[in-house]
Amino acid sequence: MESRSSIDLDISQYLLLLKRRWLPAVAIFLFTVISAAWSTLFLKPSYEAEGKLLFKIDRTAFLTGLGEEIDQLRPLVDAQNPLSTEVEVIYSHPLLQQIIDQLNLTDNEGLPLEPEALKRRLTIKIVGGTDVVRLSYKGNNSDKGAAVINQLMRLYIENQILSKKSEAAKAREFITNQLPQSEAN
Repeated sequence: MESRSSIDLDISQYLLLLKRRWLPAVAIFLFTVISAAWSTLFLKPSYEAEGKLLFKIDRTAFLTGLGEEIDQLRPLVDAQNPLSTEVEVIYSHPLLQQIIDQLNLTDNEGLPLEPEALKRRLTIKIVGGTDVVRLSYKGNNSDKGAAVINQLMRLYIENQILSKKSEAAKAREFITNQLPQSEAN
């Protein structure tokens, strides 16, 4: 270990050096601060809007004992996470195109935004160890980012509701067609 006197000596040498060369040190410091401040004036602001979707299983089928397999998020492949499928549905071209059409999103030239361009600004990730998917949008306009995320979540939920209603209607139609046949037997 170094002795206390050698540490004090080193500090005093640095102070003497700084005292002799204070003008270049102050000039370099001011140049750095002014350059950083000047460059931040020309940066475009960047905003990030974020939302989260919770996926849960409808437990009413378990309570009644009917349709126990309905409404479960189950992958076809055992090693696959069912939320990965939902992430891909959210990234789907038709859903992104609906958002572009409904919000009138345009690129820098004023042309309608391409779904791939919107997809590049979106980040959709599964929150580890949960049934939550985090959606975020990065852009130069805070209101536009919030509108994109809100509309994306709204459209996804509406599509899921329509899908569930369609499945229920098909099941009801199948049962009404099969009921007379089973009563006849």
